Amino acid sequence: MRKKIFKARTNQKVLGAAMLAAMLVGAGGAEAADYHITSPGSGVEGHHSLQDLLADTINVNLQSGDRIIFTPTAAAAQVIDASFLRPGIEFVNESGKEITIQEDSNLTPMVISGNKGVVLTTDGNGGFKIENAVNNNRYSDDSTSTDFKAYGGAIDTVSDNVNSNRNVTINGGENTFKANKANSTGSLSNDAVNTSTAAGGAIASNNNVDLNGGKNIFESNSATSNATIYTGGGYTGSVVNHATGGAIYAKNAANISGGEHVFDQNTATATGASSTASGGAIYAAVATAANADLAFTGNKASATGAGAAARGGAIYAPNGVNITGDADIYQGDILLDGNKAEGEAAYGGAIFTNSSNSNRSSVVIDNNNDVAITNNQATATNGEVQGGAIRVHYGPSSISGNNNVTIDGNKATATGSASGGAIHVYGNSINIVSNTGAVGITNNEAKSSADSAVGGAIRSGWGLNIGGNKNTVTIAGNKADGAVNAQGGAIYTTDRSISIGENEGLVTITDNHAIAGTGFARGGAIYGRYGTGYATNINNNAAGVAVTKNTAQSTSDAASGGAIYSEGALNINDNGDVNISENDAQGTTIAYGGAVYAVSGVDMDANASAS
Repeated sequence: MRKKIFKARTNQKVLGAAMLAAMLVGAGGAEAADYHITSPGSGVEGHHSLQDLLADTINVNLQSGDRIIFTPTAAAAQVIDASFLRPGIEFVNESGKEITIQEDSNLTPMVISGNKGVVLTTDGNGGFKIENAVNNNRYSDDSTSTDFKAYGGAIDTVSDNVNSNRNVTINGGENTFKANKANSTGSLSNDAVNTSTAAGGAIASNNNVDLNGGKNIFESNSATSNATIYTGGGYTGSVVNHATGGAIYAKNAANISGGEHVFDQNTATATGASSTASGGAIYAAVATAANADLAFTGNKASATGAGAAARGGAIYAPNGVNITGDADIYQGDILLDGNKAEGEAAYGGAIFTNSSNSNRSSVVIDNNNDVAITNNQATATNGEVQGGAIRVHYGPSSISGNNNVTIDGNKATATGSASGGAIHVYGNSINIVSNTGAVGITNNEAKSSADSAVGGAIRSGWGLNIGGNKNTVTIAGNKADGAVNAQGGAIYTTDRSISIGENEGLVTITDNHAIAGTGFARGGAIYGRYGTGYATNINNNAAGVAVTKNTAQSTSDAASGGAIYSEGALNINDNGDVNISENDAQGTTIAYGGAVYAVSGVDMDANASAS
């Protein structure tokens, strides 16, 4: 029988609740009274030796709420055998020594679980390492069973429980969850419509997952669902596979507070018709982080099969993502790099939100130190793509009050329509405001090989505000490349105004391109589609504005607005020096406005230079 290994490294400590009610069976110092039990009602409170703890008089009386503190006098490393787990017990390692926690081979399935939740706490310089834990769903060929699930490769507070308040909490320490797996796989023998779900490659909670301080590393964990129907017996059933949260699944909230947290190379993978993969690293109803350093790198949500959809290469949180700092507490660095969502349809290479409630599905990245959203990709092989890095449905969203902001090298690529090479917001606005460092929106691309592309960098469904930033703003090298139409090489908005104003540094809009195949090209840099009373406003930028070398190009149809296409008015007023030059509209049938095409006219200061 296989075993899972839980290893705490030298100079690390760990608390585990439902999970770590496990006792020492290894080398050195077994006779010492190394264990202090604090108990609200089990009657075993006090200091105990290992033999005391293994004795039935104590073992069987341990109960939820007990706290076991390990402070050994032995110098040697220890091995703890999880031969008896107790829901809700907290185990505290204060040894500062290397501890290996090995699950007993008689436990099936070998997943740490408890209906009171799991708590890992470090009081000092400790830490905990859990790796290579696997939870495989075991199918019984029962024709009445149609819903198959595997939760939590290492920690599971979901399965076989009825309580709703089953949190997983990690307090402090340097903790690593590596190569843990939740697998829902196999061949089903029935004629039913089945559902197979794998959730939380490392951790699955029926309520919240809370990471409080310390350093937590989630690396190469995976949730995989690829069940099939056994065809040898003539069965006619079907299976829809879902993979959610390559590292963490939280039915309610995933909350991060303080510390440093790394999510690297985690995957959610589903196969088969209509399959979905959601959250390569985290799946939660809502995800929050406060006053923390975060890095999401190389995570992936991948779904293959007819009608398969991938959502959120790093984070899937339908009710919103909120990543904030506080200047009076701590402002961390935020990195979203190299994450991917890949499916027949794909949404949000790094982050996905989706709610019909406009107050709940926002993405807010505010008041942090440096923010980098780079090299993320959403790729749709047979359908639409939205948001190479971030896809928001209905929530008002912002990237504000940070230091430097870099949005670079993100791509949304599809055979169907492509929208928002970096950011796609549906039904609401995106505000990039009041950042103190440089803001760069560069080298992003929305590309469709068989349909239209809009918003090479940003597509906003209800206006856009890039304003009040204290340093330079650069919008450069972005591209909307459509096999049919292309609109907004950098920015595409609908229904509300675009405002680029009140920025203190130079605003540079250069080398952006809208490139169309069989259809029209509009707005090499900016496209605004508005109702009555809305406009494109570029006003009050103290250091000036440069709009140069942008192009709208169609190889088969019309091109309009080499730099800016505005269905409302275009207002460029009260800036420093304004230079609008070397922009071009190139159409094979007709071209309008080498630099600007504005349906409701242009209002521009006399100090502006346009050529």
